[in-house]
Amino acid sequence: MEKKNTRRGFTLIELLVVVLIIGILAAVAVPQYQKAVVKSRFAEAMVNLKSIGQADKACQLHKGTTCDFDDLDILPGGTKEDRTHIHTPYFVFYPSDIGYSGGIAAYAQYKPESICVCYMDNGKFSLATTDGCMGEDPSFNYEELLNITDDGSCHCC
Repeated sequence: MEKKNTRRGFTLIELLVVVLIIGILAAVAVPQYQKAVVKSRFAEAMVNLKSIGQADKACQLHKGTTCDFDDLDILPGGTKEDRTHIHTPYFVFYPSDIGYSGGIAAYAQYKPESICVCYMDNGKFSLATTDGCMGEDPSFNYEELLNITDDGSCHCC
Protein backbone atom coordinates (compact mmCIF):
# COMPACT_ATOMS: atom_id res chain seq x y z
CA MET A 1 0.00 0.00 0.00
CA GLU A 2 1.19 3.39 -0.94
CA LYS A 3 0.93 6.19 1.54
CA LYS A 4 -0.82 9.22 0.10
CA ASN A 5 0.92 12.54 0.71
CA THR A 6 -1.79 14.93 1.88
CA ARG A 7 -1.27 18.64 1.84
CA ARG A 8 -1.68 20.42 5.15
CA GLY A 9 -1.77 24.23 5.49
CA PHE A 10 -1.07 26.97 3.00
CA THR A 11 2.00 27.69 0.96
CA LEU A 12 4.01 30.83 1.46
CA ILE A 13 2.82 32.22 -1.88
CA GLU A 14 -0.83 31.74 -0.93
CA LEU A 15 -0.30 33.56 2.37
CA LEU A 16 1.54 36.43 0.64
CA VAL A 17 -1.30 36.84 -1.86
CA VAL A 18 -3.86 37.05 0.95
CA VAL A 19 -1.75 39.61 2.85
CA LEU A 20 -1.33 41.64 -0.35
CA ILE A 21 -5.08 41.69 -1.00
CA ILE A 22 -5.79 42.79 2.58
CA GLY A 23 -3.15 45.52 2.28
CA ILE A 24 -4.69 46.86 -0.93
CA LEU A 25 -8.17 46.90 0.61
CA ALA A 26 -6.86 48.71 3.70
CA ALA A 27 -5.05 51.29 1.55
CA VAL A 28 -8.35 52.14 -0.13
CA ALA A 29 -10.58 51.96 2.96
CA VAL A 30 -8.55 53.98 5.51
CA PRO A 31 -8.52 57.32 3.58
CA GLN A 32 -12.24 56.99 2.86
CA TYR A 33 -12.89 56.35 6.54
CA GLN A 34 -10.85 59.41 7.52
CA LYS A 35 -12.83 61.57 5.08
CA ALA A 36 -16.12 60.27 6.51
CA VAL A 37 -15.00 61.05 10.07
CA VAL A 38 -13.98 64.63 9.17
CA LYS A 39 -17.19 65.16 7.21
CA SER A 40 -19.31 64.02 10.17
CA ARG A 41 -17.40 66.34 12.55
CA PHE A 42 -18.07 69.30 10.27
CA ALA A 43 -21.73 68.32 9.87
CA GLU A 44 -22.16 68.45 13.64
CA ALA A 45 -20.31 71.78 13.81
CA MET A 46 -22.48 73.25 11.05
CA VAL A 47 -25.65 72.32 12.95
CA ASN A 48 -24.21 73.99 16.06
CA LEU A 49 -23.15 77.06 14.06
CA LYS A 50 -26.60 77.48 12.57
CA SER A 51 -28.16 77.23 16.04
CA ILE A 52 -25.66 79.72 17.49
CA GLY A 53 -26.14 82.13 14.58
CA GLN A 54 -29.92 82.04 14.83
CA ALA A 55 -29.88 82.40 18.62
CA ASP A 56 -27.40 85.27 18.33
CA LYS A 57 -29.61 87.02 15.78
CA ALA A 58 -32.69 86.59 18.01
CA CYS A 59 -30.73 87.89 21.01
CA GLN A 60 -29.51 90.94 19.08
CA LEU A 61 -33.05 91.72 17.93
CA HIS A 62 -34.32 91.41 21.49
CA LYS A 63 -31.52 93.35 23.23
CA GLY A 64 -30.73 95.81 20.47
CA THR A 65 -26.99 95.26 21.02
CA THR A 66 -24.36 92.55 20.59
CA CYS A 67 -24.67 89.30 22.52
CA ASP A 68 -22.20 86.81 23.93
CA PHE A 69 -22.66 83.17 24.94
CA ASP A 70 -24.08 84.11 28.36
CA ASP A 71 -26.98 85.84 26.56
CA LEU A 72 -27.80 83.01 24.14
CA ASP A 73 -30.53 80.46 24.76
CA ILE A 74 -28.60 77.63 23.10
CA LEU A 75 -25.05 76.36 23.46
CA PRO A 76 -23.23 73.46 21.81
CA GLY A 77 -21.82 70.80 24.10
CA GLY A 78 -18.35 71.51 25.39
CA THR A 79 -16.68 73.76 27.91
CA LYS A 80 -17.24 77.48 28.02
CA GLU A 81 -13.83 79.03 28.64
CA ASP A 82 -15.30 82.49 29.00
CA ARG A 83 -18.19 84.52 27.61
CA THR A 84 -16.64 84.65 24.14
CA HIS A 85 -16.06 81.08 23.00
CA ILE A 86 -16.82 77.41 23.61
CA HIS A 87 -14.38 74.52 23.22
CA THR A 88 -15.51 71.11 22.00
CA PRO A 89 -13.07 68.28 21.28
CA TYR A 90 -12.58 69.36 17.66
CA PHE A 91 -13.90 72.93 17.38
CA VAL A 92 -13.86 76.33 19.05
CA PHE A 93 -17.16 78.20 18.52
CA TYR A 94 -17.58 81.99 18.48
CA PRO A 95 -20.68 84.21 18.10
CA SER A 96 -20.59 86.99 15.53
CA ASP A 97 -19.64 89.89 17.80
CA ILE A 98 -16.28 88.38 18.71
CA GLY A 99 -13.46 88.80 16.20
CA TYR A 100 -14.53 89.42 12.61
CA SER A 101 -18.09 90.16 11.63
CA GLY A 102 -18.87 91.44 8.12
CA GLY A 103 -21.93 89.26 7.55
CA ILE A 104 -20.76 86.38 9.76
CA ALA A 105 -23.45 85.19 12.19
CA ALA A 106 -21.18 82.66 13.94
CA TYR A 107 -17.98 80.78 13.18
CA ALA A 108 -15.93 77.83 14.36
CA GLN A 109 -12.29 76.86 14.05
CA TYR A 110 -11.42 73.20 13.44
CA LYS A 111 -8.60 72.52 15.91
CA PRO A 112 -6.65 69.75 14.13
CA GLU A 113 -6.00 71.85 11.02
CA SER A 114 -7.15 75.39 11.83
CA ILE A 115 -9.81 75.32 9.13
CA CYS A 116 -12.67 77.74 9.80
CA VAL A 117 -16.31 77.40 8.87
CA CYS A 118 -18.63 80.41 9.10
CA TYR A 119 -22.39 80.65 9.21
CA MET A 120 -23.24 83.81 7.31
CA ASP A 121 -26.12 86.24 7.92
CA ASN A 122 -27.63 85.12 4.61
CA GLY A 123 -28.00 81.55 5.94
CA LYS A 124 -25.14 80.05 3.92
CA PHE A 125 -21.86 78.57 5.05
CA SER A 126 -18.42 79.73 4.02
CA LEU A 127 -15.02 78.17 4.54
CA ALA A 128 -11.58 79.64 5.31
CA THR A 129 -8.78 77.34 4.26
CA THR A 130 -6.06 79.76 3.16
CA ASP A 131 -5.77 82.48 5.82
CA GLY A 132 -2.27 83.70 6.55
CA CYS A 133 -2.46 82.23 10.07
CA MET A 134 -3.34 78.72 8.98
CA GLY A 135 0.20 77.41 8.58
CA GLU A 136 0.63 74.31 6.46
CA ASP A 137 -1.68 73.09 3.72
CA PRO A 138 -4.75 71.14 4.88
CA SER A 139 -4.74 67.37 4.49
CA PHE A 140 -8.06 67.33 2.59
CA ASN A 141 -9.69 69.45 -0.04
CA TYR A 142 -12.30 70.76 2.41
CA GLU A 143 -14.20 72.71 -0.24
CA GLU A 144 -14.85 69.53 -2.18
CA LEU A 145 -15.33 67.32 0.89
CA LEU A 146 -17.92 69.62 2.50
CA ASN A 147 -19.31 71.18 -0.68
CA ILE A 148 -18.66 74.67 0.73
CA THR A 149 -16.67 77.36 -1.05
CA ASP A 150 -13.86 79.54 0.29
CA ASP A 151 -15.30 82.82 -1.01
CA GLY A 152 -13.05 85.03 1.11
CA SER A 153 -15.79 86.17 3.49
CA CYS A 154 -14.87 83.77 6.31
CA HIS A 155 -11.93 84.57 8.62
CA CYS A 156 -11.13 83.30 12.07
CA CYS A 157 -7.64 84.23 13.18
